[in-house]
Amino acid sequence: MAELDPIRRGMQASEIINNELWKEAFDGLQAAYMTEALKCGPKDDLGRFRIIEAIRQVDTVKAHFEAVLATGKLTAEQAKQFEEPRSLLRRVF
Repeated sequence: MAELDPIRRGMQASEIINNELWKEAFDGLQAAYMTEALKCGPKDDLGRFRIIEAIRQVDTVKAHFEAVLATGKLTAEQAKQFEEPRSLLRRVF
């Protein structure tokens, strides 16, 4: 599948991030993982480690969408500046 335009990808990421179901799902996952981490016994280092890794994976997915959103916003701003007519002095300096 061909990669979409960064501006379009940013708009799609914005729709996903601002979706209430998205927020509910990620907040619910993090809360459930934290609850399970607190249930781990004092000697259950492996269990706690696995739960913490799961929390990090959720954060990584969230961060990816936020990075796509930021890239889209930056690309849109650069495209807007590129299209604005500027005098010769403004282009040089």
